[in-house]
Amino acid sequence: MESIKKSQDQLRERKIIYREFFGIRLLAVLMVVTVHFMSVDRYPGVIWWRGVGVTFFFIVGAFLATASLLRYRDRVDVGGLDASVVWRRFALRRFIRLFPLVGFYLATLVILGATDFRASLLWHAGLLSNLYFAWTGGFTQYLDHLWFLGAQEQYLFLLAGVLLFLPRKTFLVWIVGLILICPIYRLIIHELPHGPGRWDALPLAWTSAMGLGSLLGWMLWKKGGRPADRFERMVYLGGGLVGLCGYLAIRIVETGTRIELPVFVLKSTIDALLCFSILGILMRLEIKPLSMVLGSRFMELLSHLSYGIYVWHLAAIHVVIVVVGKTGYPLSYIVERTAEWVPGLGRILDPLSPPNIVFMVLLSMVLAFVSYRIVEIPAERLGGWFPIVPARPSSVG
Repeated sequence: MESIKKSQDQLRERKIIYREFFGIRLLAVLMVVTVHFMSVDRYPGVIWWRGVGVTFFFIVGAFLATASLLRYRDRVDVGGLDASVVWRRFALRRFIRLFPLVGFYLATLVILGATDFRASLLWHAGLLSNLYFAWTGGFTQYLDHLWFLGAQEQYLFLLAGVLLFLPRKTFLVWIVGLILICPIYRLIIHELPHGPGRWDALPLAWTSAMGLGSLLGWMLWKKGGRPADRFERMVYLGGGLVGLCGYLAIRIVETGTRIELPVFVLKSTIDALLCFSILGILMRLEIKPLSMVLGSRFMELLSHLSYGIYVWHLAAIHVVIVVVGKTGYPLSYIVERTAEWVPGLGRILDPLSPPNIVFMVLLSMVLAFVSYRIVEIPAERLGGWFPIVPARPSSVG
């Protein structure tokens, strides 16, 4: 009885909420969508930032899921939950969280006639877009970005099995193994006949990022809410230093010899180390002014739109192209004729101009808000019908 009470006390200690993640998740998705709106030809340096936002998004998602799964594991070990039930309901709730959003997005594309994806509808609706792209070797317009959701959910399904069923003493070994397998996998697919592009959307190509997110969650779980010690600080600072040195080395190699292999194999791992270090420092070294901003109520509210912003941002591109691009639409034709008579209007109406990039980001946020109210909030309520932790019976009298 005493051992169960002690485990329950530890469980309460470990239920920590790092509010900074609200702002970090929002900034990560805004970085991703902004970079997608920029042309590599016009903004050459943007290609180096393309993977950073995705890496941040992967790490944040893996950290939050790992923290939740480890709390569930605590309850499993004290006899309060069944591991197989937790695993099934965790996967079900994740699917319920994302399927209505993706389904609403797909239905909107059909109505707009933006793209033809009838042959791959079930793949995208089932959050398996990355497997479809890897199988066929091609990407579909306005659906390319959905690979991220598939890769993340497949990793989290595997992670849930590891953290819920395997011995606790093996957690670190599994997480480190997932981190290290990423560059090995990338080295293998780089040498495949069809090139690495079609295989880059699979989870193994990004386990360095998601694994480091899980490592961060595991480290904080082991601490149980205690302040960071010297070793933990050294891990964060050392990871950032290694990542920075690796980043500089790759830039030198690529600039000097145009060798793509080290860039492709190591870039995602180096990005992940830098992001891991930044997140650890923000959360554990107590930079209070920054923490107050990132964890503010405003950031928390906007962070609920993160997945929606990511899903809808390519639709925002379609809207801008229809309005100001040379697409043959009547509205586009009127805008083009007007630009011929108004000096400077043509530069402003360029789909890739800075004003239009800002507009597309804001439009993505508006579309995300609409879908959040229409489909995501009801989906959250539906997920509440499948609780992982049973509700406590109310006391009477």
